[in-house]
Amino acid sequence: MSGIARFKAISRCRRRSEAPPEDDPAASIEKRERTDILQKCLATLTPIHRDVIALIYYQRRKIEEGAQLTGKPVSTVKTRLH
Repeated sequence: MSGIARFKAISRCRRRSEAPPEDDPAASIEKRERTDILQKCLATLTPIHRDVIALIYYQRRKIEEGAQLTGKPVSTVKTRLH
């Protein structure tokens, strides 16, 4: 019996994770507004600061990779992130 219950629980969790939750209209508007604000803030940064943020936060690169890709020392990349 416990094996059947376990299998059903796993199946239910899989179904939940496969179906993306749908946003209500208010949540969609809030996400769009947040995206617009972030884009405006990013536009005010210098190109190297934008590049570092894009690499580390959006492309999920490690700091060491960001340093290598930008040609800057790791400490400089950390400072620009801060």
